[in-house]
Amino acid sequence: MEILHCGTAAPSESSQSQELTQFNGIPLLDQGSDGSGLSQEHHDRLYQITSKIHTSLNLAEILQATVTEMRAFLEYDRVKIYQFQPDDHGIVVAESVDLNCLPSLLHSHFPAEDIPPYAREWYLRERCRTIVNLQEQKIGLSKLPEEDTETAIEYRPVDPCHWEYLMSMGVQSSVVFPIVLENTQTPFDPLLPCISLERQLWGLLIFHHASPRNIKPTNVDFIQEVVNQLTIAICHAKLLEQAQIQVQQAEQLNKVRNLIQTYPNIRLQEALVEIVRVFQGCGGRLYLCEEPTLELNSVYRWCSTQSPRRRSSPRRKSIVAKVYS
Repeated sequence: MEILHCGTAAPSESSQSQELTQFNGIPLLDQGSDGSGLSQEHHDRLYQITSKIHTSLNLAEILQATVTEMRAFLEYDRVKIYQFQPDDHGIVVAESVDLNCLPSLLHSHFPAEDIPPYAREWYLRERCRTIVNLQEQKIGLSKLPEEDTETAIEYRPVDPCHWEYLMSMGVQSSVVFPIVLENTQTPFDPLLPCISLERQLWGLLIFHHASPRNIKPTNVDFIQEVVNQLTIAICHAKLLEQAQIQVQQAEQLNKVRNLIQTYPNIRLQEALVEIVRVFQGCGGRLYLCEEPTLELNSVYRWCSTQSPRRRSSPRRKSIVAKVYS
């Protein structure tokens, strides 16, 4: 894939100076030690792109706005966002392309082998950006700089396999930025499945050009600032999606409670079917227990030793569900 193989108008000048470092309270720039930061043109465009990214909570709209704005400003032939899937293969989920220069890859699937585990770990751990110029047969590696340090690009010969891979796609130069989501934990109802997000390589922001092209370190810094904002927007969109899932699950569990508690005759089979559906299992069992305080593992053992007569006793019972994934 992309690794070594074997909008809103800008604000007026008077108001802009107060908003260049923030958008709705979100930091925009980490300026260098000399305080110069990016050029005014970069500032203006960063504000525009950030405005569009944070205006929506719809992930597809956020991603499309990003690639469209980035291609319009940096004038690459194709800008795309590649998202990793649970099995590590990737999908192009957003794209802006000049079809006179390069074909569209939108919705294309790429196998996990295109970006092997060591390469994904490298992107995740080092936050390394890759810059390829096939005419000069070199690849530039730019690690995410530490605070108060300038962006540096270290060049070395490009791997022949990677050279052939890009040539087969008609690409002469490429730039790749990792999209890394930091650790987050959302406050979910303890009765519902908790969706946590560990630090992960979510995807890649990729620039392709059909002719040889180099990139300036200032543009590397600019792209990184956009990636930082895109990462925040993706997290916000995921939180909204998770909140919607939580509401849906709460509604479904209320339905289960109604089947168990509110009807004169408890509808256990319907309740079990609903529980399995809510938790997306492939099957399940319901245990009727006379001792609601027993630990779950003890309940399984205890139920297996009871006689049919005792299990059908009219005494009050608790219900324990086991769902198979």
